Amino acid sequence: MRDLAHMRLKEYVKHGKKIPFSINTVFHAGPIVKDRKIIAIGPTTSKRMDRFSDVLIPLGTRAIIGKGGMGEKTISLMKKQSCVYFAMTGGCAALFAKCIEEISNIYWNDLGMVESVWELKVKKMPLTVAIDTKGNSLYIK
Repeated sequence: MRDLAHMRLKEYVKHGKKIPFSINTVFHAGPIVKDRKIIAIGPTTSKRMDRFSDVLIPLGTRAIIGKGGMGEKTISLMKKQSCVYFAMTGGCAALFAKCIEEISNIYWNDLGMVESVWELKVKKMPLTVAIDTKGNSLYIK
């Protein structure tokens, strides 16, 4: 999920609309797709999604993947929900695409390729726990 998907999610919650997908794990990324195969998918900066965390985290989010970490407000919400933040190295989008086994579904396709919500089956993605469920963060001392 990127910015536009987060904005739409917030509107859905605000108006009591049913969200058409599970929000267990959120990957802050925008894939490049050709012939229903992801050829590149790298993380985008998570910090700018902080403004949506009060909606996203309470919906059952257990993990967030991105780069650059999250702010203290989000970390506080993550602790309450037992949510973890996984950091992914930027600049490795072609490598990470090899970890995608399958595109299970696409939601909100009208937002465009990189802003749509992609439901993915992933295997052996190299990640680092950067913020744990207790709020310990590699980004904040």
